[in-house]
Amino acid sequence: MKNCSTINHRNQSLNLLKGFACIGVVFIHICFPDLFGQIIKKLSGFAVPCFYMIAGFYAYQANKDVIKRRLIKILKIFIYAILLFFIFYLIVHIINNNYQEWLMSLFTLKNLFKSIVFCTIDFAFPLWYLIGMIETYVLWFYVVKNKKESIILKFLPLLFILRFILTSYVLSNNLPWCLKMNFLTCSLSWFLLGYYINLKKQIIIEKCKNSILFIYLSFGCTVALIPVIFRTSIDFSCIGIFFYSAVLFIFAIKYENYEMSNPITYIGEKLSLMVYILHVLIANILHYVNILSFHINNNILASLKPIFVLIVTLFTACLTNVVIKKYFNKNTLLL
Repeated sequence: MKNCSTINHRNQSLNLLKGFACIGVVFIHICFPDLFGQIIKKLSGFAVPCFYMIAGFYAYQANKDVIKRRLIKILKIFIYAILLFFIFYLIVHIINNNYQEWLMSLFTLKNLFKSIVFCTIDFAFPLWYLIGMIETYVLWFYVVKNKKESIILKFLPLLFILRFILTSYVLSNNLPWCLKMNFLTCSLSWFLLGYYINLKKQIIIEKCKNSILFIYLSFGCTVALIPVIFRTSIDFSCIGIFFYSAVLFIFAIKYENYEMSNPITYIGEKLSLMVYILHVLIANILHYVNILSFHINNNILASLKPIFVLIVTLFTACLTNVVIKKYFNKNTLLL
């Protein structure tokens, strides 16, 4: 394996990480049953941090025009995605003959407040990632425009401390999940970490030996799983997720020249965004048309459902990718 020297070429290790990350997102929202499902869910906690760190990593030395283009791209993706969710649920409510009440419930100050402050849209909750990214890029545009990168980096430790406190408090008290969602601690924190890793890349590559990284990786996974396995009164799993997410990302940066070509890398490079957007819709469609209601043991069905949803989502994402390339003459939109 060779260490990286530039960032101006495709990083296949990051594509591999993105591939596993988008699969992890599916298993977070479409859970396996019982304790096994909770373990997989926690071990998939690196998924969204991975995408934010990648965005921050490639924001290093990017000028305001580049940041503006990326912001516009994310805005377009968000508009397409929210329309897709809206159309699907509008059809569902029309079938249920309650679409008028549903439409009225959408356009309230409460929902507007939730979407801006908590990055949450109830009928399209997976899109919180895009809202957080939009708000992060808006802030980052003004940071880059005014050359304040070094100043905002000083807030990086504080943002993660606030993230640990807020996330642990919400999870420990079984509060609504949206209360721990905001762009400062859920998006900007990881974005800045990715930026910082690029800033200190050579030092990190030289100083972070594999043995040390594996120790931190094991530590992070252990800390993330303790509250799940032992049902502790305080859920501090977010601390463990921080450690193993950062380590996985550093491994991908450290060995970005490692040659590889496999289905997971392809998924990460070509399909990750579509998988992220489509998986919940696919799961709901399968539910409404009773595709999963064949006559087998319920436990077996629960175990097979995440895999089945993943397979259908990957097929749909691949088909969508082909259609976009053929009829719109554009490259696949990537996370």
